[in-house]
Amino acid sequence: MRIFMLLVAAGLTLFATQSLAIVTIKNTKHDLSTGSTTTLKAENTDYDEICVFCHTPHKALPHDNAPLWNRSLSVDSIDDITNYYNSATIESYTKETNVDDIIVASDAPLCLSCHDGSSLTDALQNPPNTTTGQAAVTTFTATMVATANIGTDLHDDHPIGMVYNSVVKVDSGFHADGTDANGKPVVGTLPLYGSGVMWCSSCHDVHDNDHEPFLAADNTGSALCLTCHNK
Repeated sequence: MRIFMLLVAAGLTLFATQSLAIVTIKNTKHDLSTGSTTTLKAENTDYDEICVFCHTPHKALPHDNAPLWNRSLSVDSIDDITNYYNSATIESYTKETNVDDIIVASDAPLCLSCHDGSSLTDALQNPPNTTTGQAAVTTFTATMVATANIGTDLHDDHPIGMVYNSVVKVDSGFHADGTDANGKPVVGTLPLYGSGVMWCSSCHDVHDNDHEPFLAADNTGSALCLTCHNK
C-alpha cells in the first residue's frame, strides 16, 4: 500500500510539473482579445475570444497551410513574391526555379496577413458571435511595434522558400538536415516543410512565446541560429 501511495504521489508530481509547462498563447502578443494584458488588443468589447483573430470553426477561408483560417490574405502579402527571397545575403544557387510557388504555398502569406504592417485591422472572415461569415472591421488599442511591422519587402530579412538540403550540398557552412521520429524533415529540432523547405515557422512558433519573440527554440548564445549555421 505504501509503495502504491508513493507511486501515486510521484505521478501527481510529474503531472503538476508537466502542467506548468503547457504552452499557452493567452496574454502573449498574439493574444489580441479584449481581455488580454498586452498593449495591442481589440477595442471591441465583444472580441474576448483569443483564437478568433486567426481561426474560426465556421465560414473559414481555404488555405492549405492554415487550419480554419479567419483572416483575409492581403494582396500585398502574396503579390510581390520576389522580395520574399531576393536577399543580399544568400547565393543564387539556392533559389529554386519555382520559388514563387513555394512561398505562396508556405505560411508566409498567413504571417504577413498581420505583419505586412497594413492588414492588422482588416476584417475578420467570421467575427465572434456570428455564423454568417459577414466581415467586421476591428479597431485596436495601439499600433504594431516597428520590429513586428516587417512590411512586404523582405529582401533585407532572412530568406525563406529554399530547399535546405540544396544549400547543404553546396555550402559547408550549414549543418546537415535529417528527419524526426515521424519521418518529417528537420534541422536539429527545427522543422522543415514539404520537401525540406524553410518556412517562417522553421524559426518561429506562433503559439508559444516562451522564447521571445515566438522563437522555436532558445537563442541564448545564438543557439537557434547555430542549429543551421555551422560557424
